[in-house]
Amino acid sequence: MKQLQTSIDQQLNQLKKTTFIDSVNIHEINNIMEQKSKRETLYAYQQRLQQNQIQLSKVQNFQRKLPDMNALKLKHEHIERLSLKHQKLQLIQNQIKDYQMRIVDGKHFKLKQIKEQEQAEKELQDRLLEMGTCPTCGQKICKHGEQK
Repeated sequence: MKQLQTSIDQQLNQLKKTTFIDSVNIHEINNIMEQKSKRETLYAYQQRLQQNQIQLSKVQNFQRKLPDMNALKLKHEHIERLSLKHQKLQLIQNQIKDYQMRIVDGKHFKLKQIKEQEQAEKELQDRLLEMGTCPTCGQKICKHGEQK
């Protein structure tokens, strides 16, 4: 491209130096100048095209490196399902802990009731013995341990 420009410039310089410049058609010189400007414009367009192609290849390389959007969407949905399952399992685990606490509380209550009942029975037996009555059969007991 530069060689072409230099050759055109040389031709123009030669035309200017000749004594027959009057006989040279001005129209031809204008055509040569137009061709020169068109070549310069073409060269600029080619440079811009190369730069754009480089940028395009960079963008395409970047796009290839990006993960597939459908795959990302599927992974996201899978993670949401796992999150819901995890929440359900946590709820079930909390319910199980609550039931276990209720069972433990129920056992403590039952043991407390049994102890209270045993205490009440022991107190009743002690009263019956103080009154002189046998706690098992209900007969009167004399002071020496014999029944009447």
